[in-house]
Amino acid sequence: MPEADRPYEVSNLTVSELERAGRELHATLALTRENSPAQVPIVTQLNAVEAELAQRGCPMNLTSGQLARMGRLSDQWSFLWDKRRSLWIAAEDCPNGEQIEEPDLDILLAQLSSSP
Repeated sequence: MPEADRPYEVSNLTVSELERAGRELHATLALTRENSPAQVPIVTQLNAVEAELAQRGCPMNLTSGQLARMGRLSDQWSFLWDKRRSLWIAAEDCPNGEQIEEPDLDILLAQLSSSP
């Protein structure tokens, strides 16, 4: 297992292998309890996979559930994928609105859905 300050090496994987790893990591993440320390290495690996795909110029594929949740929130929030930093940005559509940054879209959408 890599050290905490050392990134996961995924540059030797093919696009197909990266996409499969991403699907498997998302499934694994879904099986962990919310706020569990077990999520940390999974999210770290997932971020490495997504960053590598973004660096290669691969399109980001969103699930229908993610698109539906973004649609429900779009009256109040605007969404942006920052390819350079490999994270999602949600900006509240009002003067002095809040801006939230999160590498995992599902976590970001859960935060926005639970906020008043």
